Amino acid sequence: MDNFDLKKYLAENRLFEKKSPVWTIEGWDDSPNIESADEGYVEAVVNYIKSTHPDISNEDLKKSMEVAEETWYNEGRENAKSGDGEDFEVSVKEFADGAIEYYEDALAPDSGDGDEDDYEWPPADFPSDKKPFDHNLKWYIDNDKLANLEPDAKAAFLNYAEKVLKPSNASPDEIADAIYRFEFGYPLKK
Repeated sequence: MDNFDLKKYLAENRLFEKKSPVWTIEGWDDSPNIESADEGYVEAVVNYIKSTHPDISNEDLKKSMEVAEETWYNEGRENAKSGDGEDFEVSVKEFADGAIEYYEDALAPDSGDGDEDDYEWPPADFPSDKKPFDHNLKWYIDNDKLANLEPDAKAAFLNYAEKVLKPSNASPDEIADAIYRFEFGYPLKK
């Protein structure tokens, strides 16, 4: 205690420093659960999740936390079964981030934020049997379905489409098949 500096200790605010709760999963514990976490851990996780998703329902919150707990449970089991498992800590942020990721991927209502999942498929202009041949062929051309063909081969395909596919009012599947056959040198239907 000869080297203890009270002024420095107080200046560093260590007297009132509040340690964030953690969940310590011990290396021997092959069935860890969140109940063994520090006091206040679950409340801190809930607060963290609700700060990101204030409108999350209690049911979705519970399910998200169950999935996150199962993830860490599996991690702890694997660690313990390895034979030389070491203790590790799961911070509030780590646990909550896992729960949030699950919620956003599996439970959250569509946010309409321009995510790839928000796009209509098939698009309104997608080829169909109900649309005219010219529309369907144009869609394949506009969407680079002929991009792998050399310019001469592309011109030859368009000539084939005009002379063979159009008169038979070929379906989108027949057009796609012809493009594939043309691209890879398979015999074309006459």
